[in-house]
Amino acid sequence: LNTWIVPRRKQLTLPANVSVREIRREDLPALMIFLEKMSREREWLPKYRATDFDFPSNTFLGMNLGDLLGVWENEELLGTLGVWDQRFMKQIVVEKYAWWLRWMRPVYNAAAGLVGRVRFPKPGECLPLVTAVLPLASDRGSKYFGHLVDDVCRRLPASADAIM
Repeated sequence: LNTWIVPRRKQLTLPANVSVREIRREDLPALMIFLEKMSREREWLPKYRATDFDFPSNTFLGMNLGDLLGVWENEELLGTLGVWDQRFMKQIVVEKYAWWLRWMRPVYNAAAGLVGRVRFPKPGECLPLVTAVLPLASDRGSKYFGHLVDDVCRRLPASADAIM
């Protein structure tokens, strides 16, 4: 199992007919069509229902509708990615560091803050990461997925350094 950690990044420019925006209630029919198409192309993608996105939701506990973004080309949904801050129910907590990292952590954290990297938390604190949800793109949407990632990273909660 590999986990990619993507720090905050600067926004890239999109073509005029492409936009990244929050998925709204009126977009739910387009979202369901997109997810149905993706489920035929992707193994292991769960079968979602529209009620799963009627936030607050038991499926995505703690997530709000505005936390899910889509990349649209001429009003067609081509990709999705959301931020799901699960730290209220699931954390990765640091117990302790090796002696050399314990001494280097403040120096690293100062540099990480300047260059936009993930900080090492104090022992007993959780990693400052949130979870990516529904990282999906159609074949046409894959060329815009980096824009979607950039926009999601720009919207991270202030307490999060990156999305994983």
